[in-house]
Amino acid sequence: MAAPTNFDSIITKLNNYSSCLEESVQSDTLLELKTELSLIPPSSLRIIVPKLNIEAIFDCLNASTSEQIELTCDLLERLLQVLPPILMLQRFDDHLLRALSHPSADVRQMLLVQIAHCLSDGSAVQELTRRIDILTKTVQLLADDDVNVTALSKQALLKLAESQNGRNILFSTNTFPHMQAVMKASDTAKFRVYEVIVRVASFSADGLVQAAQTGALAQLIGEIENGDVLLQLNALDLLSDLALTEYGLSFLEQQGVLKTLAHMLDSIDANLLSTYLLPGLIKFFGNVAHHNPKEICSRHQVFVNVLFTNLESCNLTIQGIAVDTLGVIGSTAEGKLSLDKQGQLIDRALKILGTIIKDSPSNMRLRAIHSVCTLLTLQVSCQTDELLALTEAWFSKLFERPLEVFTRIAQQPFVDLHCGSLAVIAAIALQPWGQKAIYNEAGLLEYILDRHTETRKEGRDAKFEVVKTLVESPTAQDIFGRPDFMRLRGFYADGVYYVKAQHAVAMEGGGP
Repeated sequence: MAAPTNFDSIITKLNNYSSCLEESVQSDTLLELKTELSLIPPSSLRIIVPKLNIEAIFDCLNASTSEQIELTCDLLERLLQVLPPILMLQRFDDHLLRALSHPSADVRQMLLVQIAHCLSDGSAVQELTRRIDILTKTVQLLADDDVNVTALSKQALLKLAESQNGRNILFSTNTFPHMQAVMKASDTAKFRVYEVIVRVASFSADGLVQAAQTGALAQLIGEIENGDVLLQLNALDLLSDLALTEYGLSFLEQQGVLKTLAHMLDSIDANLLSTYLLPGLIKFFGNVAHHNPKEICSRHQVFVNVLFTNLESCNLTIQGIAVDTLGVIGSTAEGKLSLDKQGQLIDRALKILGTIIKDSPSNMRLRAIHSVCTLLTLQVSCQTDELLALTEAWFSKLFERPLEVFTRIAQQPFVDLHCGSLAVIAAIALQPWGQKAIYNEAGLLEYILDRHTETRKEGRDAKFEVVKTLVESPTAQDIFGRPDFMRLRGFYADGVYYVKAQHAVAMEGGGP
């Protein structure tokens, strides 16, 4: 398909006016072009745009008004996204490079989006090796003052690193020195580079090997002992991401990282400054234990002891993290079994959670309710006799008559606590022992089936989830019996937001 005559003429006009001092003329022409573009479907644009000389549009980025720059960005974004990536790099490499250095963050952001799009194409990645200036500028933008620009720079570099060839380019002697230069710009820029390195290392075992060979991972590991608490906490966050993969955890163990962190946990009381690291250390081991509970709970008893001890911390921040972390570890079947092996520690922890739920400030009560909900949740596929007995025992250890307590909280007017308690009831509603408890709890089934108690969407959703869980359970009908189960099915069939129609009786003769 040939380019439409009108479209071509607008481009020619724009080219003639690109150096014109009257920016209003350029703006009018750009608006005219935008109108024409809106009339052409993307399939046709893919044929038309490669045949057009659109360099003049890039020149319009030199405008002094933000309105024209924004308009130019809109047009370039529409045009460039339909160009084959390799063609964009070949035809507009100088324009791309200048735009990446543009004083407007909007322009830099627009170009980085296009570059990330290019890097999803294998042939464009190879072309980039011949236009290394574009890649090095993308790396340098990790130190940009605009956070949206830095985020898009990271996105583009990570897109490049998805392939072996891309990683080879990223870590080559042409590119990686620029990443090292960025690290010297500021601590913030340094940790952006660390984030890219860790993400690449998390892609695959090969990615980890390549990332480690740069020396950046060793440098990141060194940050956890540098004495700057803020940098240490940031390093812990990144290393916990790496530890979520089996090969990443193995690498950190080989480097002695877990041993170092366990020692830091063990020496918290002796080092007042280290107490600031305690939340980060608990989160690190908790996140790792979520994926490898048996490994962490059996080999790092120091962490286990610190976790359970801080469930009673006077520091609400640390206590809250300990409460959350216990739920994170116990959210999986293996995590539940690993926690149960702690014997008296987990028994006491459950009683502490129960005390928090009954007596603490609302925010802490809610966190404890969420933790209990994850500890008790057990999907049908995981419902072995051992795990069912475990969750039933845990529920009973929270406090006396636990279902009565959660029902009472669910009937309170505080929406978060109300919905959180209904979520706990939904968690046990999936398990036969929980269904028996619900059936035998006086008034609970009537409350669950009473729509009038719910005046907010969140409450309706939470209560419907309880009913849905019961109706879809393979054991509920036998436990509840046919009449009550049919009531549950009727509630479920009517949907979440069913409202019973009110019948009005028309009286002849009207009013007085």
